[in-house]
Amino acid sequence: VLLLSASPQGSLCHYLTQHTSDWKSSLRMAVSLAKGLAFLHEERWQHGQYKPGIAHRDLSSQNVLIREDGSCVIGDLGLALVLPGLSQPPTWAPTQPPGPAAIMEAGTYRYMAPELLDKTLDLQDWGTALRRADVYSLALLLWEILSRCLDLSPDHRPPPFQLAYEAELGSAPTTCELWALAVDERRRPYIPSTWSCSTTDPGGLRELLEDCWDADPEARLTAECLQQRLATMTHPWPADSFPEGCELVCSSLCPEDCPSPGPIILPCRPQLSTCHSSIHQGPGSRNPQPA
Repeated sequence: VLLLSASPQGSLCHYLTQHTSDWKSSLRMAVSLAKGLAFLHEERWQHGQYKPGIAHRDLSSQNVLIREDGSCVIGDLGLALVLPGLSQPPTWAPTQPPGPAAIMEAGTYRYMAPELLDKTLDLQDWGTALRRADVYSLALLLWEILSRCLDLSPDHRPPPFQLAYEAELGSAPTTCELWALAVDERRRPYIPSTWSCSTTDPGGLRELLEDCWDADPEARLTAECLQQRLATMTHPWPADSFPEGCELVCSSLCPEDCPSPGPIILPCRPQLSTCHSSIHQGPGSRNPQPA
């Protein structure tokens, strides 16, 4: 079921470039995103109507729209794939699984899960595997949202908006560079240590993101579980009253933190002969339609 609605704020990417948000607004965006993905992933019969589970496969901040109330709506289903059913589907539902090439096809490389970058996605249970790949992409969107949250910065001045991995790889990373960073080195976007001091659950935001972008797909949260976890997040400390010694506490919680790195050049994966452009647009990607 597609729900078309006006999105005067434009894409999530455009919105975050132009605006910062307080914790309440950031959480609204995050929860609505998780809720939307959970709905897509869910297979259900309701009032005599059947909705199959759907993998989006092209989640990016360009393909998410902002409603007038500040919530998010997932758009651009050009690469979406109907998933195998757990219950008896109606006769019109697809019964033949797509081939491996179609399953591995994906959208924006920057947001592509490691198992898609290195072609190790579990084809035996591809429905579950694609759901998990979507959750990885969603985690990168949550990081982008949180990076512009006023209440997560002690000085109430978050840095200018950057896409996931933009600090490490620049604005147009190749698939080879993404493979080297996200797969080979298992690195993820930089999480400021102050995020661990920003809520009454130190380390909660870091743990949440890590549980969604884990290198092991089986260890990731489901979209429904992510939605539930986000709903329990407590309000952060006011930006002007972070706990005394916050930087010291956060450093002990997150000893691996270091200043956010600048752009770097990474070697291409040896067995790849060419590096492709950073983005593959699915049908309608330039003008996403909300779902």
